[in-house]
Amino acid sequence: AFPGANSSVGQNQMLFPIGFSTYNGLDVSLKQQVKNPMPGVTGLNLEASYSLSRLNSMITDQDFGGGLTDYDNYNRYVGPNALDRTHQFSFGGYFNVIHGFQLSLILHADSPLPQNLTLPPGPERVTSAGQIFQSDLTGDGTDGDILPGTNIGSFGRSVTPKNINGYINSYNAKYAGQLTPAGQALVTASLFSQSQLQQLGAVAPTLANAPAGQVGMGGLFFADVGLTYIAKIHESITLQPSITFYNVTNSQNFDEGSNLLS
Repeated sequence: AFPGANSSVGQNQMLFPIGFSTYNGLDVSLKQQVKNPMPGVTGLNLEASYSLSRLNSMITDQDFGGGLTDYDNYNRYVGPNALDRTHQFSFGGYFNVIHGFQLSLILHADSPLPQNLTLPPGPERVTSAGQIFQSDLTGDGTDGDILPGTNIGSFGRSVTPKNINGYINSYNAKYAGQLTPAGQALVTASLFSQSQLQQLGAVAPTLANAPAGQVGMGGLFFADVGLTYIAKIHESITLQPSITFYNVTNSQNFDEGSNLLS
């Protein structure tokens, strides 16, 4: 039904140098080295850094490969992608204390990553060719399109748990139950009628509202603490047994880059 511009060419995937992304950021770093700052501490080395940034891209993942959200109009969607964090703060350093001990600390705090709002089945669920009649609103042959009215990475940025239902209701009022471009092609070719496709469910789906208490994207926080004993056995031999406690605050980082809320 959809042979493409040249019906003698089979299906294939191709890579083109068409993508772009922009990173804008303000990076600040402070370093401090002090000898004998207080009794019992022979030296300390500290560093703190902060980044205020935005990474906008045409694809959700910055890795090499596909991931465009509209293969017919590459520039339709450009927004914060899966590597974008507005705020990033890091602190680390070590304290040299008496009797050869060294105490170290690493602390990292990031604001939440963004997330796409996509129509079911979405990019991470089981898909089939028939989904172009339900969730391919752009008509580019791929399903799980971005929710109309939003962009790449909108959830956690312009779309929040408080206003998400406004976007869902706007979509339901304009798109739900309507034909996708693939469905309209079948009607134009007199293969199906609109009512037949609606009876088959081959139309854009109606979305349920977000529940009360809808959560947003979670940030990232962890702190590691280590203790090392520096024993100088010989001029050229130093023994350094150490113990490190990871995530000493027991922080629950649910929305890591590889496991976002969906």
